[in-house]
Amino acid sequence: MLEVGAEGKVSLEGLDFGPPGLSAWTIDVHFNPAVVEMLPPPPLFGADAVRVGGAAALGRQGDFTLASLRFRCVTQGETDLTLQVAVLRDGTLGDPQPIDAQLIDGQVFCGIVPTITPTPSITPTPSVTPTPGGSFTPGTPPVNTPATGTPQGVVIYGDADCSRVANAVDAVLILQYAARLLAGLACADEADVNGDLAVDTLDAALLLQFLAGLLPALPA
Repeated sequence: MLEVGAEGKVSLEGLDFGPPGLSAWTIDVHFNPAVVEMLPPPPLFGADAVRVGGAAALGRQGDFTLASLRFRCVTQGETDLTLQVAVLRDGTLGDPQPIDAQLIDGQVFCGIVPTITPTPSITPTPSVTPTPGGSFTPGTPPVNTPATGTPQGVVIYGDADCSRVANAVDAVLILQYAARLLAGLACADEADVNGDLAVDTLDAALLLQFLAGLLPALPA
């Protein structure tokens, strides 16, 4: 329990990811802004949610921390930390595949005695049998839906795979290309998000910052 006005931290964990691991993630964490405020306030995204995103050229395996969220209690009460997945893809080289996962939401208690709650986490759903001692509810894999209303011929900066939408999957492909794990990209010009005539890790970082609402637009 935190007192009103006090600051705290909640970690978002990835658990039990097997090969080829987790390579691209975009996850929105929704909360009640009447009870807590995020620190620093989420720019360009809204007062009641924060977006967590990342990418790894080689998928992350096992247990790991996806993000640490800082917040301040603004009034007495409790709020759920509700997870919503936009992108969750594995580490398949050149073609990251959707991961079906179990989401465990968290809670924050301000000025009241808390009940026992789990740490917010994301765990891949087993494809054959559930892990002993736990139960899993299959979810719906995220769908990479092409952007609607975007005319052909209009450049979508960051769209490395020519899907007509830029997301964390493109950041993974850019990182894989920069690490010389891929020979080329389907849309190399679009992958050069800062216009310096090179596709490298800086482009992946700028794309992730844009997807998290930290940059207003691309090219950066």
